[in-house]
Amino acid sequence: MTTKSKDLVKGVLECIEAIIDRAGGQESGDLLGKFRARARSLPTDLASHGLQYLVVLTAARSNKRLIEESLRKNSCVDVVNSLVSEKGLHDDKRSYALYGGVLVYLLKQQGIIDEKVSSFRELLENLANPAVEALATPIAEWLKRLAEAYIAE
Repeated sequence: MTTKSKDLVKGVLECIEAIIDRAGGQESGDLLGKFRARARSLPTDLASHGLQYLVVLTAARSNKRLIEESLRKNSCVDVVNSLVSEKGLHDDKRSYALYGGVLVYLLKQQGIIDEKVSSFRELLENLANPAVEALATPIAEWLKRLAEAYIAE
């Protein structure tokens, strides 16, 4: 395992633990279960439709602004806290926002998205690169596997 891979696993694990810590005690709905379902199913959209499509899908099913805000956060804990505390979202929308926000944060943390990207439009432009898509696949796979390992069905 390369140093970069170790950093990736550590980053994804930080995000999964933040989601469990922040959303695990919620009494309304099953946000953790819905996030786990997103983490399991959305890598298929990445493989079949591409990274731009996946990010737009998470924005369309939650809110573009929420995905965009994830670009400006300094830690996954900050991303998760802001998305879980967002008013007016039901768990389905919140689970898409969490998946998209965490994915975008991890892409930026790994240096796959340029550090200067701050808008949704710039994000989509930055993702329009086959090399970026190839680098995003392991992130989606680690999100899937760690969500499956840490969040019970």
